[in-house]
Amino acid sequence: MEALLTRDRKLLGFLQKNGVNHPSVNNLLQQFSGVIPFPEVPQDLVNKLWEDHPEQVLLEMEQRTLAILMVPKGNRAQKIAEVLRNKLREGVAPEIVAGEFGPEVIFRKRIDQKREDFPPELQDMVFNTPIGGVSEIVEGAGHLFISKVDASTPGKADDFDDPGVKEAAENAFVSQRRKQWEKNYLERLKKRLKDKSVAPNTK
Repeated sequence: MEALLTRDRKLLGFLQKNGVNHPSVNNLLQQFSGVIPFPEVPQDLVNKLWEDHPEQVLLEMEQRTLAILMVPKGNRAQKIAEVLRNKLREGVAPEIVAGEFGPEVIFRKRIDQKREDFPPELQDMVFNTPIGGVSEIVEGAGHLFISKVDASTPGKADDFDDPGVKEAAENAFVSQRRKQWEKNYLERLKKRLKDKSVAPNTK
């Protein structure tokens, strides 16, 4: 609980300093929701999600092959990440780009990965980037991340009992819960900021 309260205070402080429209706010919310323990998914709602929106479940089953470059946070991290991204967009191979910076950059090749294989704050980076494209720079726990997406295998299934469908439907349902939680939590933070701004000065 103390860890969650610490995250809450830090995020509120970030919003006070940088405003609610700062580009990092969504990523920070995703990091926070990633550590929130959500209750077990009701099976009837999982079945209904497949029946009503199979396309959402199939998105969870999509697999992607990509390269990820990670820059440990530090004074030079943002500048290094920007150079990496520019070189990737110019067509330089990720492993070559990473090699130019030695231990300051970590290179990982990920093959046939699903959304569930990534923390919430990295899922959009991986699955919203076009095939052959380079992602934006994303801040994660301890690192800045950039991905170069090489290939995608769409999810395929015809029936709820097909392999992997039940698990994908559960993941899709939890993802919906997390996004709704992030939306509601941000609204609560905005209200707290507003209340603090109008609080009377008692000094």
